[in-house]
Amino acid sequence: MSSLKSFPTLETQRLRLREMTEHDAADLFGYYSDREVTKYLDWFGPSSEEAAKRMIASWNEGFQEDRLIRWGITLKSDDIVIGTIIINPVRGPFRWKLPIVIGYELAQAYWNQGIMTEALRAVISYIFDGLRNHRICAEVFLENGASERILKKLGFQEEGIMRQHLWHEGYETWHDVKALALLKEDYVPTPPAPADRVPALYDYLNAMDRRGYLNGSVLVAHRGNVLVAKGFGTADAVHDIPNTPQTKFRIGSLSKGFTAFAIMQLQDQGLLHVDDPVANHLPDFPNGERITIHHLLTHTSGLYNYAATLQFWQNDMRLFSASIEDIIALFRDEPLAFAPGEDCAYSNAGYILLTAIIEKASGLSYADYMRTKVLQPLGMLDSGCDNGRTVVKGQASGYSVWKSLIHPEHEDMSKALGAYGLYATVEDLYRWDRALHTGELISSDCLTRMFTTYPDTYGGYGWFISNATVQGVTRKKISHLGDVGGYTAHIARYPDDELVVIFCSNMIITPVERITDDLARIALGENVQAPPHLPAIEVALSQLASLAGVYELRDMTVGPVIISYEDDRLYIEMAKRYGARYKYGMTPVGSTGTELTFVTDFVDELVRILPPDGEACGQLLYRDVTGTERLFIKK
Repeated sequence: MSSLKSFPTLETQRLRLREMTEHDAADLFGYYSDREVTKYLDWFGPSSEEAAKRMIASWNEGFQEDRLIRWGITLKSDDIVIGTIIINPVRGPFRWKLPIVIGYELAQAYWNQGIMTEALRAVISYIFDGLRNHRICAEVFLENGASERILKKLGFQEEGIMRQHLWHEGYETWHDVKALALLKEDYVPTPPAPADRVPALYDYLNAMDRRGYLNGSVLVAHRGNVLVAKGFGTADAVHDIPNTPQTKFRIGSLSKGFTAFAIMQLQDQGLLHVDDPVANHLPDFPNGERITIHHLLTHTSGLYNYAATLQFWQNDMRLFSASIEDIIALFRDEPLAFAPGEDCAYSNAGYILLTAIIEKASGLSYADYMRTKVLQPLGMLDSGCDNGRTVVKGQASGYSVWKSLIHPEHEDMSKALGAYGLYATVEDLYRWDRALHTGELISSDCLTRMFTTYPDTYGGYGWFISNATVQGVTRKKISHLGDVGGYTAHIARYPDDELVVIFCSNMIITPVERITDDLARIALGENVQAPPHLPAIEVALSQLASLAGVYELRDMTVGPVIISYEDDRLYIEMAKRYGARYKYGMTPVGSTGTELTFVTDFVDELVRILPPDGEACGQLLYRDVTGTERLFIKK
């Protein structure tokens, strides 16, 4: 009989590790049938559900005999076994307090979500604190870099290589393994995710949602634990379909990080190098001898940014491109803005050339490369390349605003490709974040190069790299904004804190950067003021009508603000990113007799109409989403 009174069930924020029964055999057999799961074990697993039942029975018998504990890993939400962790003493029973050997596996659909790290933390704490053992050993195939990185993140230290130590029964091959171990005296428990911040996160989000300022899906995760994963607003206003964490969104320029990742994979394979001139891969491209792949990755090539021109917005963006050569033709013969490497200017053109280089080096289309070499291997099964024609089930519709919700200008996605052409869910983007932590599918050298700061104005390869001060601490921040045709998205990663905040919106004016910054500060313990509830007040329609007009800055550095009176209410019209103008409603919420205060629809802005001052017949104080205030004078 086991020296333990009962099977030790362990719980974490997301997981329950429990004893298995024969009812779990189908789930166990299902994921063991995946050769990717058993590649680095020593066998292919049970050959049938009946064999899986016998295996579970033998594990439970081993527990009764005091020689092993094998937990089934389940999500609390569904209690389905998605993996296991086994521990057993190197010899003898548990009661002898001998060193413990640990092993584990996880269904592929749950990779790169921090699940195994979260489960192992619970088991390690149980071994040291519950069983009072002093040493945990692990053996990892040399080829299994992902598992090695997880163990080292948990504090395991490498102790050597054991040559031809394990025989894989399925492949009938001997394998060298790396020996790692963790001592109790060296173990520093990782602080748990700040669960006490979850209510504050939801308080902020719910306050924003009540004001109608959220339309999309949000995910916040800290140290492998998901704190928030929730959809807000509508994915399809025509059919009243709500957004969820599984809703697919176009992610715009977040795609650049994936393109850079593909380039580094190809460097790992020896098919290119970031110091290669573009001419090595695209021989006919002008200035290809002067521009390197590194220049393209860091926006230091000097290439003309075709997507920032009036011609593109008025005409080209609406036209189908039959090939990548059609897109390159939009900028190939334009003069360089500066000599390559001498300056930094954000340019989609560079990432279109990178797309062409990926296709040339790999022999695959960009969409096929992303699907087979990046997205599927990382378990990002709800992500892909959006060509604008294929129907993507579960994808949100993108929206803009002119008084009310409207469809945006049509943008043909055939031009987007590696510059801004991918779609994803927030859950898949979280898988992407975890893969970047663990270095999945890429060498550590290439991962380091991706996140090295090159030009200060941009940063790494496909990512902005900056510092953010939160709670008085300067923290490294890796982020990117994406926006395209009614969608906007932002991902902010704080690698030293292992915090990631993701917001994908299908409302183009949603200030995703400000909201992800607020959520990060809340998750890291800072108090952030959410928009308060401000009930509307009654104002005479004649008074509202008198406020209509054109308001301008005295120095004219920003275009005019137009206040119009329509449908018995006021609307504000103004230019935002890229100079695009939007028009949305204003609701009066305060009056002092000499001034009126309004909140705006769709976005957290404040407008105060002030009394005339000197030569000004009226004044408007406008506070934008960042808190910046500007005083406009009525013409």
